[in-house]
Amino acid sequence: MVFTNCTCLRTCQDPNNCVPQCYNQSICQCPDDFFMNGSSCVSKEECGCYLDDYVIPVLNGTLHMNHNCTKNCSCIDDQLTCEEFQCSVDANCTTANGTGQCVCKHGFSGDGETCVQISDCYDIFKAGFTEDGVYSIYPTDWPSDLFDVYCEMSEGGWTVFQRNGAGNTSFQRSWSEYKDGFGNIQDIHWLGNEKLYYLTKQKTYKLYVVITTATNSSLYAEYSDFKIDPETGNYRITSVGDYAGNAGSNGLQSSFGYSFSTYDMDNDGLGTEDCAESHRGGWWYGGNFYISSKSLCNAWLGQNNVYYSCGVTNLNGNVMGMNAGAPFWGESHGENCNLYRTEMKLIPSLFKIK
Repeated sequence: MVFTNCTCLRTCQDPNNCVPQCYNQSICQCPDDFFMNGSSCVSKEECGCYLDDYVIPVLNGTLHMNHNCTKNCSCIDDQLTCEEFQCSVDANCTTANGTGQCVCKHGFSGDGETCVQISDCYDIFKAGFTEDGVYSIYPTDWPSDLFDVYCEMSEGGWTVFQRNGAGNTSFQRSWSEYKDGFGNIQDIHWLGNEKLYYLTKQKTYKLYVVITTATNSSLYAEYSDFKIDPETGNYRITSVGDYAGNAGSNGLQSSFGYSFSTYDMDNDGLGTEDCAESHRGGWWYGGNFYISSKSLCNAWLGQNNVYYSCGVTNLNGNVMGMNAGAPFWGESHGENCNLYRTEMKLIPSLFKIK
């Protein structure tokens, strides 16, 4: 078809945009539904493959999704073949350069067709990750961005929220520090009470406590259902479930129903005495606040030559400290005092501990 000197060329390489050009003489221009391919006019079918009414070119041997993510299309020998497609219910369809893409929603991970919730380390473990290390999780209803946790994948996907041991990390911290977390997430740390609340809120979790004593004995304590209140309830322990283990005393028994305390937020109910200050760390202090004689692990000499106790357990003491200021488990006078290393971690209750 012969047109005037100025014309608009649409090519197979760029079918959606014509390029205005002017010449000294009239030239040929392809009619509608034909494109320039070199010096020839070819039909759409001969030109190649296009998505969504010939808007987006699809090169031979490539795979593309249409703009509303309902079809996955491939081009083979200039022939377009499409299959029905659907994004995961936990994904959104977005458009980039005219083609659709399924993107997992915030807090989920995957290829868009399959999205896996990453609310804890166990979710990540089920997704196929088996290496111990730091991962990002997003608990249900968590109001901020993803946060890092240490995951013990070799043991089945445990979410670690406490490690205490020899080092330079002090556990004598303020309320805000215990709320937000502190320390080295790969070693000695406290994950944070706010994160711990949202973790234990979303599922029923087993709590597993690993204890290494001063004489290098390895002990454990297991609780079937561990939960705490939000900050408005001072992170009070609301459930521990059933106890099992070889650590002797049910160490959290005296903490059940009690609020968390720090040196600047005294919730222990002991009046003038301050458990967090005396035990050198934040904890759920509660139990018998007065005892008639000194116990190596859990008592100190207070006012009027009276020995006081804030319960039978504190894992957030100073590992290099002595007696009531060091980590301890139970009311024993023996090796459960002055603990060398402790770890606390969670896993959904459906998981079977070996």
